Amino acid sequence: MNKIALYGLMALSTVAFASCDGYEEPNPPAQSNAQESILKTDDVTVASIMGEEVFDLAAYNAENKDLEIITLTTTQLPDIYELGAEVEISAKGAGNWAPVEATVVRSTDDPSVYTVNVTADDLQGVYYGSISKAPAQNEIDVRVRFTTNLKLNTATQVAYVGGLDNYYGPYTMNIKPFPAQVEIEDAYYFVPCENGQPNFAKAILLSHTGDNPYDSPLFTTSITINEAMASSGYQWIVVPESTYAAGKITDVAYGAWGVANAGEDALEGTLVPTVGNITAQIGTVTYAGQYLFTADILNASYSFTEAIPNFWVIGDGCDWNFANAKQLFTDDYSNYMGFAYLKEWVKFTSAPDWSALYNLGAGDTDGSLANGSNNNCSVPTPGLYWINMNLPELSYKLNHVTTLGLIGDACPNGWDASVALTPSDDFLTWTGTVTMGDGTFKIRANDAWDINFGGEANNLVFNAGNIPSPGAGAYNVTLNLNQLPYSITFVKK
Repeated sequence: MNKIALYGLMALSTVAFASCDGYEEPNPPAQSNAQESILKTDDVTVASIMGEEVFDLAAYNAENKDLEIITLTTTQLPDIYELGAEVEISAKGAGNWAPVEATVVRSTDDPSVYTVNVTADDLQGVYYGSISKAPAQNEIDVRVRFTTNLKLNTATQVAYVGGLDNYYGPYTMNIKPFPAQVEIEDAYYFVPCENGQPNFAKAILLSHTGDNPYDSPLFTTSITINEAMASSGYQWIVVPESTYAAGKITDVAYGAWGVANAGEDALEGTLVPTVGNITAQIGTVTYAGQYLFTADILNASYSFTEAIPNFWVIGDGCDWNFANAKQLFTDDYSNYMGFAYLKEWVKFTSAPDWSALYNLGAGDTDGSLANGSNNNCSVPTPGLYWINMNLPELSYKLNHVTTLGLIGDACPNGWDASVALTPSDDFLTWTGTVTMGDGTFKIRANDAWDINFGGEANNLVFNAGNIPSPGAGAYNVTLNLNQLPYSITFVKK
């Protein structure tokens, strides 16, 4: 049917997929007044027309065809008014809404029907910038609110149908994003090379945080290069799971990642894939040391940085005194964890000194860090926290710990419930009297298994195996979180 375009609300910059890496979310619309809309909620019927369709954004874009997503039906809008629509999208169930430019089209066959349209290019830009960079088909949430305004009114103020907070939806939209510019697999290997040839027998699986490698494109591992290895030139290349499984490097696109020129010995630089007429070359390290190797597949970069064994947790919880600061530990030089008592503010340093190589404060977004930042990270409420910090991603998470207890077949409640311990004033020493039996036990926080410890009594390890019982009898138990390694002692009564 023939349609007449009426109103394109929210003049946002068109974002081409080729420039998505630099995409910035558009500014929200200007604040409206409390003007009452000519349309009431009882005057309109709003419905999704997306159905089960999978919107192939690249195909829509190639055809220069808008996506018709929602209709509003009304017979109560005078011709002197125009209808506008403000569309927002979010990851499924997340509620993190981002605006997408929309237009409203009125049917000439049935003037009571108005269709809300978005372009594939605009939708892709916002999806890429605010939801995911992955090219996989995905369901998202869509909501819309409608505005009315006199056609001759040049003011920026508008009236919202049903009020400023009246959104219709969320509706489910199934989209297939544009194809990715870079093919990223789920797993990658760091492959040492000898005499210019990769040695797959010595390949190291790179660690990866997150489910989606497009949104979490950092792959890491720790590498020890001694003086002999460095003096002869330690050679390396990176390959995806498919190449590792094949056991050899071919000219398959994105089948290997290295440097531009064979023998480059920079400790950081551009990570070059084999693609088209470009071939990934073997890199070289000529400096001995313990390194954290990081490959950023999406942004095509690599780095060998000093492997940091511990980070200090410094803040008002320890009176900003490094002598009292607790330490985070790591087993991969990428992910750091540990307990600390926190009050209002906290930072993380790679040495007990403000001039440390890493002095991490609050970044621009919640949960992010920035090296050299003057801003402290805020703490939700004073107490004991289990801290997770990822160095390559410069991110952190504070997990509030309110209980710690023993659980296991050696404990009175078996594996059904924890035996609670009592904390000290700083929550770093936990004590109690527990009657133990034969068998094994573990220590867990918050009566859940997200934070638990096993291993040995004098060397408690996060998420490790069960700890042997000290033997049957009643014990005064002390859990010590003041220093690494954490430990638990039993003194028989």
